[in-house]
Amino acid sequence: MESLRGASAGTPLPINIHERLKEEARTLEAIDRRREDEDNPYIGLDVEERILTRELRDLERATAAHDMGAE
Repeated sequence: MESLRGASAGTPLPINIHERLKEEARTLEAIDRRREDEDNPYIGLDVEERILTRELRDLERATAAHDMGAE
């Protein structure tokens, strides 16, 4: 799993949501490929969970901010 974590360690963080989502999609695709290659569904679960948790949290915040502005 270290190779997946290290793959983005040397690259700058995406500065907008579009770039961040593209980078995270590439990371999730790499995890899926590695799971298939090694026939191990547990590879990358921690990384996958962090990505999904962050995006769901950000979506919830954006929705709440939007709802507050609509009142």
